[in-house]
Amino acid sequence: VIAVDGLGMSQKNEVAIIRNSTCLGDGFPVDFAGWDSAFASFTGNGASGSFRFSASRVAYGGVPGPARVCWGSDPAGGFAHIVSIGEFMMVGPNTLELSCTMGVECSSTVTGVGLTVDNRVAVVEGSCAP
Repeated sequence: VIAVDGLGMSQKNEVAIIRNSTCLGDGFPVDFAGWDSAFASFTGNGASGSFRFSASRVAYGGVPGPARVCWGSDPAGGFAHIVSIGEFMMVGPNTLELSCTMGVECSSTVTGVGLTVDNRVAVVEGSCAP
């Protein structure tokens, strides 16, 4: 949940998590597997309220890294998400495709954002999705 206080908030307000250094330009919404949308509508009483990103599960896939939280007064009415209200950082590993041959040593390097020595990797058959 991203809590926002302000004056004159309305149900037309929306925030989006955009992959760009600013809210202007050709940024695009983040796409994390497990999240239903990178957009959230306002719920509140006009003076304060919150924006809730609809996530059916925790994020378990996508590209980690920085993004910007952008607000729009009426994006559906043509007023884009042009006001920057914060920064967002998704930490985790970058996508890795690995192919090994039985009987031959196999190694790879996992890269990502915010990884620590406490992180672990497992090879599984099928999906890692919860």
